[in-house]
Amino acid sequence: MKKFNKTLGVAFVAGLLALGSAPVAHSAEDAGGVVKFIGLSYDSAKAALDAAKAGKKDETLASLKQVRQYSKEITGDAAGMKLQKVNQAIKQAALEAEAGDLAAAAKTLEPAVASLDEIKKAPK
Repeated sequence: MKKFNKTLGVAFVAGLLALGSAPVAHSAEDAGGVVKFIGLSYDSAKAALDAAKAGKKDETLASLKQVRQYSKEITGDAAGMKLQKVNQAIKQAALEAEAGDLAAAAKTLEPAVASLDEIKKAPK
């Protein structure tokens, strides 16, 4: 029983330390963090669109990866269904870009970027 309590205590302390050392995961939980990550998602999606139109596959894929990371930080009901649709379009655009079809990726990204712009401008 002592060994179990000791193990449980160690696990509890480790859990507290893990929560305290994860500032990025908590950064979007307030309104300011949500607005920040929506803006970063928009900027990266716009950069991906511009790179796709310019025929730059690596830059397109890198920007799309950033969008997906940033959108994971948007918590709560800040964007709801629109953000889900944007994330689906980002995933589709990444598949198209990976296959080398940057024109299709750009076409997929245009409405996604427009939706992110609407989300960004909406009151929080």
